[in-house]
Amino acid sequence: MIVIFAISLTFVFQLMDRQGETVSFQQQIHPADVKNVSGISYDGKSLWITEEGTSKITKVNPVSGQREGEIEFPVKATGGSAWDGESLWQLAWEEKKIYQINLENGKILKSFSSPGEGTCSGMAFDGNYLWLANFEDEKIYQIDQRNDGKILQTQPGNFETTGLAWDGQYLWSGLLVGTKTHDEETPFTGFIQQKIPGTREVKAVLPIAGVGTGGSNWTPANRKATLLWWFDMYHQKMVEIRLTTPKASWLYKLGAASLLSGVFIAVFMILNVFVFAPKKKLGKEIEEKTS
Repeated sequence: MIVIFAISLTFVFQLMDRQGETVSFQQQIHPADVKNVSGISYDGKSLWITEEGTSKITKVNPVSGQREGEIEFPVKATGGSAWDGESLWQLAWEEKKIYQINLENGKILKSFSSPGEGTCSGMAFDGNYLWLANFEDEKIYQIDQRNDGKILQTQPGNFETTGLAWDGQYLWSGLLVGTKTHDEETPFTGFIQQKIPGTREVKAVLPIAGVGTGGSNWTPANRKATLLWWFDMYHQKMVEIRLTTPKASWLYKLGAASLLSGVFIAVFMILNVFVFAPKKKLGKEIEEKTS
């Protein structure tokens, strides 16, 4: 049995966005049995992973990490991928082309040029259109895949944008902070960010060193993602991020109770200084005068 990954480390993040909404994440790091992962997509049951230079798209069990099959792909220089509910869209960065693939038989249904002057890296599907991250142009494109990749809008990607993922409401993008002449012996600084597509406002940011391609478990049938997968290129590890529904944990409740107790104590002290103590002193003075 060949296993792609197994759970090794877990981290929990709880962030506050600009609207004051709590955003919770659970991050697990898996040692990967794959190298240079260039594409990650999910069809509702399985992950489909491309490895740079292999001319194959591998089917992987998302729970066990076991390889369950593979299909041939005509080029070795692959990029991001996305599942639209019926077929897989796969980037070929060196050719600057996007392919539509039938995963049942591996047949290529259509292809067209990728957007921008540079080479594209990440890709995501939002239920209607494809989003492409152009690594060299440092831009993110929304295209109409039904109209030969017509560009619908262009957004600044900031830094070098790698992977993309859609969670049902927000677009996640991987940003690699470093120059194109970066020393390969030095780890890149990378992170993924959650953005509102319309306003481009950043809601959350999570660090991933050497951030590469990414994907989510959002599908047209599953309208809200609960998991993100991102590949750490520098450490050659698969990072799984669980998007948890914000709940009041025992630690949060304990903190809230402590804060509330502190408020009550502070209020009592203020009342004691400015209300209770003066009344007590006045009562004592009256008692002394009458006695």
